[in-house]
Amino acid sequence: MTVSNILLMRVLGALPARADATVRAASIFTRAKFVFSNLTLAIPVAQWLVAHFL
Repeated sequence: MTVSNILLMRVLGALPARADATVRAASIFTRAKFVFSNLTLAIPVAQWLVAHFL
């Protein structure tokens, strides 16, 4: 389970109260997860393109 998922579970556990700081932190971790996931695919493709076309 990732940090963002744990934070989101805490948000759900706090309902009906608001947990704005926890939501903000979960959002940051989720964005980072997507950025690094995309980079995991993009970097090898970019290296392959450079090696074969430059």
